[in-house]
Amino acid sequence: MTTVFARVVKFSIAYPVTRGMASYAVIWPTGCLIQQMAFGDETFDFARAARFGLFGALYVAPTLNAWLTVARYLYPKNNIRSAIIKVS
Repeated sequence: MTTVFARVVKFSIAYPVTRGMASYAVIWPTGCLIQQMAFGDETFDFARAARFGLFGALYVAPTLNAWLTVARYLYPKNNIRSAIIKVS
């Protein structure tokens, strides 16, 4: 019998975009809350942080995944020039 963790790992390997979506769903709202704290806001705007999380998870992560898939096809070499083109 497999554990829940093993099933999650297996799922994220089969569907790599979900790993990026989960990461961006945590990283972007955390960054938003840190920004609010750095600018000295009296209270946290959790609705704004939730919007950042949704935007990161549902738009940015799939878009980056699609671009990197295309970039790996267009520039298959692993050299500096290809790396710079892929990230720009």
